[in-house]
Amino acid sequence: MVRVASLVFAVALAATAGASPLDEALGRIEAARAGVRTLRADFTQDKVMSLFAERMRSTGRLSVLLPDRLRWELLRPDPSVFILSGRTMRYRLPGARGDLDVRSAGSLGVVLGDLVGFLGGPLAQLRARYRMELGTPEGTAAGQTVVIATPLGADVRRSVSRLRMRFEGGRLGAVTIEEPGGDRSEIRFSNVRVNEPLGSSPFTL
Repeated sequence: MVRVASLVFAVALAATAGASPLDEALGRIEAARAGVRTLRADFTQDKVMSLFAERMRSTGRLSVLLPDRLRWELLRPDPSVFILSGRTMRYRLPGARGDLDVRSAGSLGVVLGDLVGFLGGPLAQLRARYRMELGTPEGTAAGQTVVIATPLGADVRRSVSRLRMRFEGGRLGAVTIEEPGGDRSEIRFSNVRVNEPLGSSPFTL
């Protein structure tokens, strides 16, 4: 029995020793949010235009029902709603509404489906679509992990050059979406609520 226990310990120790810092960080994030089924949060989104040095701010809220449903609602300055279900997006804008493929919805639309995974899904699946590396945390707050994700697919790279995400424990606190032309969207999440009942109403227009 002692020999068996020693062998099990040695195997576990070898597996841990072989894990990269990125593997360990992603494992901690997933462990911290195990059991998450729904998310609600408020967000602030700054669109930064590199050519004109402009910063346009909007505020909104999101609802997520794992594994693949998301409601992204802009409240100010222009009320708009985007509802994602799989690869289909429904939208309501001032004076317009309809359906479209997420790949034709600009940089945010392209990554919305993957954003559901970064918010609460299994990160291992996203490693098939992104090259991930650890970044340097900003500030001195404890428990931060910065992950930089560069899309591998040409369809995504046309709109998004990389994502810079700041995790606080298992929660995604902020994400910056960088575009090939130098523009970027800086999104910060707040007032996050986990596993509140959602029902189906948030995902209808």
